[in-house]
Amino acid sequence: MPLFYSTNPQAGGAGEEQGTGCYQPEAATCQQQDYVRACQDHDQGDGIEVRYPSGIEVDQSRMPPWVEFDPHAPLHARSVSKEANAAVPDQETMESKALVALLILAIIGAGVGGGVGATVGRGTRRQGAEQDAGNRVNTTTIIPPSLILGNSSVTAVHWKDSSGNKEYRVYVQEKDGSILEAAWASNMPTWNSSRITEEGYDIMLGTPLTSSVGYPHADSTLSLVKNVYYLGRAGTLYERQSPVKRVSVWGEEHANGLYTTSTDSTTLALWYETFDPLGQILAVVFQGADSSLSIAKYTSNGISEGPWSINNTGLQLQVGSALAAAPIGSGTGLRLYVAGTKGAMQVYQYNLTSDEISNPISTNLDILPHAALSISTQDNRDYFTSTTLPECATRDGHELTDLILFSTPDRSSLNFISWNCSSGFLDQTSYIAPLLQANRTYLGLTGTLTSFNPEDQRVYVLFDAGNGPEIEEWEVPPGAQNANWKVLGRVPVILP
Repeated sequence: MPLFYSTNPQAGGAGEEQGTGCYQPEAATCQQQDYVRACQDHDQGDGIEVRYPSGIEVDQSRMPPWVEFDPHAPLHARSVSKEANAAVPDQETMESKALVALLILAIIGAGVGGGVGATVGRGTRRQGAEQDAGNRVNTTTIIPPSLILGNSSVTAVHWKDSSGNKEYRVYVQEKDGSILEAAWASNMPTWNSSRITEEGYDIMLGTPLTSSVGYPHADSTLSLVKNVYYLGRAGTLYERQSPVKRVSVWGEEHANGLYTTSTDSTTLALWYETFDPLGQILAVVFQGADSSLSIAKYTSNGISEGPWSINNTGLQLQVGSALAAAPIGSGTGLRLYVAGTKGAMQVYQYNLTSDEISNPISTNLDILPHAALSISTQDNRDYFTSTTLPECATRDGHELTDLILFSTPDRSSLNFISWNCSSGFLDQTSYIAPLLQANRTYLGLTGTLTSFNPEDQRVYVLFDAGNGPEIEEWEVPPGAQNANWKVLGRVPVILP
């Protein structure tokens, strides 16, 4: 990928909040087989990156373990030669009787255990395959039906824990309306899936999803919390948080039910915090009943906290406008990406502290209602000297390059546009072309910038290739010249 500045580069020198409706999810460790495999090198170990002819790099350490059968294992077959059977004249008769007995037992067992088998079969299918790995060669691949709703949204967060482990969480909606979490950590590198909502909750089918993560009141001695926001059937905004009272417990939080959005609205959560001085800003962006932009906000300085407040900006947007944002620098300034009333992408500067919206930029980039949209960032300042770094990067604080991914009008592909203050908008779609695949419908995109953490960014791609919605994990290239995007693998969402 080329440098995003136009100048030629040179080497540069809850307290756990008291919630209600607490829910302990039932987690399942998933090691589901990745369904699409090409040119795999069976001699590789975990963590070895393979460059395929397409140019896609695959990080084996982030992919679910394969359900592979050892091709060198001896085959177990009974001899059918007359000589072999001659030494044991009663063997065939004995085997026939044994088979009849086993068949009778199997018929009885099927009647008694059929209900149980239907319940546990999905969870044990892979175990059975592994147990038989030394006895036979795998000739079929069982693809479980997708649990994800066909018009589900997708959202994600990431952070580092106190031990330095990388944590990633991805949220989607299940077919029955429940919200699902897929969890991965670098010290436990398998995806675990669980529900974070209970049966009977007021959840809109096809609800937009957004999420954030941080320390309450910017107090790092407290437990880091995750917030997930979804809509009820009439557009009521709900906030779900974990932990509430205990680790892994989900419950309602203070914004629950305070606001009503347009039923066509998308949502965007943002969590900003600073530890010196202490300060926290938690905001949720959505469209009100008249489709204008509204921003609900909560603030805390570590000593006192304000109630949730609402800023009805009056800014008219496309009905169902996509919403995304990227930090301008290290402060509370944002570049807010929306769709204008005519369906073209527009960008505004928004300050989380003052609520000021300014400096609109119009583009000729068409973006349809509810289009998949994500924003990531790159910091390319290390590739410049103090004399070659564009003035706007320091004068105006526009230090970062925005990496904008959004779906084409027919959702059959993705566009990739970059922006920085020097070069403006540039079409970079050719750099993700090796990652795109034919016969896909791209349903959703989400980055991991909602909490302003630029490290180890990911984009989660929700798509349907004919087997129902699936999730693919992409690694965002760090700031570097010609850095490659990488596919890290699928995110399996499977419950016990």
